[in-house]
Amino acid sequence: MDIAVNQKLQEELFLEVVRSKGVSIDDAINIINSYNSKRIEELIINNEEFFLEIDYSVSVRDLLKLGKYDYIDSSIKRIKQLDISEGVKNGNFKSGALKMKIFKFKSTMPSSKIILEMKKQGYRPANIVELLTLGYKYQNIQRVFALVAIGINGKRFFTKYYSPYLMTQNYQRQVGLDLSIYGWDSYVRFLAVSE
Repeated sequence: MDIAVNQKLQEELFLEVVRSKGVSIDDAINIINSYNSKRIEELIINNEEFFLEIDYSVSVRDLLKLGKYDYIDSSIKRIKQLDISEGVKNGNFKSGALKMKIFKFKSTMPSSKIILEMKKQGYRPANIVELLTLGYKYQNIQRVFALVAIGINGKRFFTKYYSPYLMTQNYQRQVGLDLSIYGWDSYVRFLAVSE
């Protein structure tokens, strides 16, 4: 069957179902988007690959507003987008749909080993823009597990780098910076992007 003909039949079937159920086309589209959103959340939770539309021109400050977090660590508000801007300028970061995956490890591990494990599987650690984009598009993910981006790290204090995280504590969605001196605990998961 011709692709255009098949698409036309699907559109007609869609309209027929919408009319028979007595819902508006806008409501039907919202139902479909909700279903797609739930499907993507399932992929994320199950550590499967998924695609996420990233726009590197959106500032960290704007992403924090879009996320509607209950608590925002004051240190994360001061992050400049210099590393991200430099990556965009060099062509390392290109806006668009990126293939991503959540990594989980069975024991405490330092950032260096986590990054090596990601690289073995063809991934790089996510940066703050990628993490915050996921956080605002899929706000329930951090209610399931703590999620960290150990890519371009948030803020340097002396010789250590703090990494941005999303988590829920006391039913509040939180975003902040955390430091792992002895390694990341096994309950933490890590956002990664396909290279």
